[in-house]
Amino acid sequence: MITKRILNNAKLFPNKDAVVFNGTTVSYGDLAKSIHGKVLNGNDSSGIGFVFNTNPVETLCSVLASNLLKRPVLVVPEDFPKRNLDKHTETGIPSDAFIGILTSGSSGKPKTVWKSNDNWELAFKHQSEVFSVGKEDKVFVLDALSYSANLNAALHILWEGGTLVLGQLKKANKWQQMLEEREVTSCFLVPSHCQLLLQDGFVNENIKSLVTAGEKLPAKMAKELLEHFPKTILTEYYGAAELGHITYHQNADIYNFPHSVGKPFPQVRVEVKDDKVTVSSPFVSSEYKENGTVDDLGYFDKGDRLILKGRSGRMFNRRALNIYAQEIENIALEFDSVEKAVLVESEINQRLSLYFTTNSKALGNDEEELAAFLRECLPSSKMPSFVKELKEIPHSNAGKVDFRALSKMSGEDKIMNIAS
Repeated sequence: MITKRILNNAKLFPNKDAVVFNGTTVSYGDLAKSIHGKVLNGNDSSGIGFVFNTNPVETLCSVLASNLLKRPVLVVPEDFPKRNLDKHTETGIPSDAFIGILTSGSSGKPKTVWKSNDNWELAFKHQSEVFSVGKEDKVFVLDALSYSANLNAALHILWEGGTLVLGQLKKANKWQQMLEEREVTSCFLVPSHCQLLLQDGFVNENIKSLVTAGEKLPAKMAKELLEHFPKTILTEYYGAAELGHITYHQNADIYNFPHSVGKPFPQVRVEVKDDKVTVSSPFVSSEYKENGTVDDLGYFDKGDRLILKGRSGRMFNRRALNIYAQEIENIALEFDSVEKAVLVESEINQRLSLYFTTNSKALGNDEEELAAFLRECLPSSKMPSFVKELKEIPHSNAGKVDFRALSKMSGEDKIMNIAS
């Protein structure tokens, strides 16, 4: 059990720093006391526990206490409407449920995914090996613990006996200073947040492991990260809340094979059936073990690397032709100045719009050139109807692309028509 391992760590080194947050340090001994206190208060409770992530240290203690009580707990964002909670617990909860995560994938409609203790704990030893993280490390993770990957990374380092250093997105301008002052040795961040570490020529030789997931890491950014963190092992992994860790690749493989998401994680079997990616592993939630898929589409290249075409919700059918968002986005990313690219369907007229950001200083200068590049690379049947350069792509608090915001924008914006 995850909590028992962490409590044992507290017995072995009670004075060691367990969590650092907002200028405050919590030792393993104090963390254990807080967990035990919540266990005593929760002994008479039954049913599902709800944890609003208002304070990440309290969230961790509540989750770990619930784990010890074998009581399912649902972790929700601080601003999530309380009136909507019931609909996320109406359906049957698996008997082995430990933690519930609200996830929306590309649909924008939240749903609850239940993970068992074993779904995560059985993966921890492999995460330690693959990510090169252990009890001597100090791992930087954002405090948005309602995002499953952040919570997983946080519990993993406490399970290992290392130190969790929690950052805040609103204080991103202090991250570089924080990494140095706290002598952080490892980071877990989604790509859009990794980008924030590359500002002002920042270089850090103390980071030995940098892990990213949640969206595709652009090849250009991978190269930059390896330049700014010269002693790091850079790992990009592909996974889903429902299925756990699926594939990964590291360092030069990330930019040498930019369309790939790597090869299977330890103990994971990946198959592609009728273009649909299916997964079998101990990390798959019980509700998804039979089908083993979240409807991601892909194929294996000649080197047995998995290439994703996108999620079925991001596959658009035009006159009996399937257009995969990730295929169009990958081509756009090959254009020199493009840093990010997202293809969406308008909520209003179902036309396809490509939004992108660049490293150019003048906004809008690259739209015509990118349009011409796309015409050279794509058949006319796959061309987006519109293209628009943005200063930045909208993201959720968890750092994932906000597809719904872009879909709404594509129906309202006057953006450059490139269909001709």
